[in-house]
Amino acid sequence: MAKKIPLDIYDEDAALFLLIKKRDKEAFTLIYNKYHKYLYVLAERYLKNSEMAEDIVQQVFVKLWETLKNIDIQVNLKNYLYTMTKNHILNTIRDNKELISLSYENAQIELKDETADFLKMLEESQLISLLHEGID
Repeated sequence: MAKKIPLDIYDEDAALFLLIKKRDKEAFTLIYNKYHKYLYVLAERYLKNSEMAEDIVQQVFVKLWETLKNIDIQVNLKNYLYTMTKNHILNTIRDNKELISLSYENAQIELKDETADFLKMLEESQLISLLHEGID
């Protein structure tokens, strides 16, 4: 009985890419499910806007599907999708400077609020500890 040799991630992606080049929707769904979260986190990290990040990821996968015939990936699929996403992010930043700036400002305000809440909670905890020590 022949042993099955597990495919590494690059061989698996290469096989899936060959299938999606043949318009295999199931293979496309596997690629989508495999890399959606990774690409979303990347986009959200740069844009600080979840809706824009989701839109970019959707655009990347739509473009991948629409341009399959013209694509010949020389690197691994993960790197290719990463580069596509980064290019979409850069284009979005270029085209939406004001909105991106506002998203960054809001992210900074939220971070400040979270930090202030944490410090307040820490102070209250320390005060309660001191109170308990004083009672004991």
